[in-house]
Amino acid sequence: GKQLALLTGHKREVTACAFALGGSVLITASDDRTMRLIDVRAAITVASADTQLACHSAAVTAVAFMQPSSSSPG
Repeated sequence: GKQLALLTGHKREVTACAFALGGSVLITASDDRTMRLIDVRAAITVASADTQLACHSAAVTAVAFMQPSSSSPG
């Protein structure tokens, strides 16, 4: 396949990634103890551990998006 973009920002190895429903947002996790939310269409970071996502005390090794529930609680 053809490389569409080069995503930068992590200082160490990326350990996990997941796409949100619809595929327009990607979350990445890294040995540098950070996560980044990436707008895939624009190939830009929209949030990182330095801004909106909390820093962790160890490497982040898994990430996932939760699909919205079709039923409300109660």
